[in-house]
Amino acid sequence: MRNLKITIEGKDWEIRFKNEVLTTLDHMDTRHYSYIQSVVKNMKRFSQSGLEQLERDKERAEKAQNFWASRASMKVMSISEAIRSMIAKMKLKNERGSFPLVQLKEDILPKQAEDIEPLLKQHFVAAINKITKQFDMIDDTNRAVDQEIKQLISDEQILFVSLRNRYPELLVYNMRTDNAFMYGKPQREHYSTWQTINQGSKTKSDGSGGQKLSARMIMMMMLLSVKNETDQSWVPLVCDNPFGQAASAHVLDPIFSVAEKLKFQFIVVTPPELVKTEISQRFDA
Repeated sequence: MRNLKITIEGKDWEIRFKNEVLTTLDHMDTRHYSYIQSVVKNMKRFSQSGLEQLERDKERAEKAQNFWASRASMKVMSISEAIRSMIAKMKLKNERGSFPLVQLKEDILPKQAEDIEPLLKQHFVAAINKITKQFDMIDDTNRAVDQEIKQLISDEQILFVSLRNRYPELLVYNMRTDNAFMYGKPQREHYSTWQTINQGSKTKSDGSGGQKLSARMIMMMMLLSVKNETDQSWVPLVCDNPFGQAASAHVLDPIFSVAEKLKFQFIVVTPPELVKTEISQRFDA
């Protein structure tokens, strides 16, 4: 019995299981050999059954993990392709060639689903660990659990995980008085990040009112472009008084020029008393 206990203590079994076995052996009456033999055989049979069940559970868990990671990776690829497609549509042609209005500062979007599946598998395990640690009771009636799960597997979160905890950063054409997009080649100084235009950065102030308006109109067009099935059809863009107090030609001309070239039809809803003549005259009566 002593040798058996020493052998068991040297095993790398799960600690709770090992302690249960050793405790059972400690309480055995060694004078009844046949009884001990029967107990040990039953323990062996029970342990074997438990190990087989653990193996089956492991296989089921791995199948679930692989299935989810495969579907999530396809979703991320779909989002990535949609982003690339929208950006590709935001290009104008001038006498110097193609002029993109929106670009990726760095193309970190995945090229193949297989590249991101390992990251999503890790996220699958991490999400389960977080849920089990955060909630004592996990059932269909716990709305807090449902909300947490939805957040952990949301499109935003799986894209974030797939890009190694980053988001793609967009460079947006910064409308200027020279209207370079109509005749020039794209240069680095023509662009600012979407965040810089709206909030500024450590080295740059945020954009002017006209620049913010122009950049936001470009982004609205880009987001709607995903609905545009062909380059030949016009897309309506319904806005609630988007121009506000903007009336300068150097602000409005580029916006309307871009909208015309990309085949976007502005439909502006606003009270008549708020409409400036410089804006209303750009629309057909």
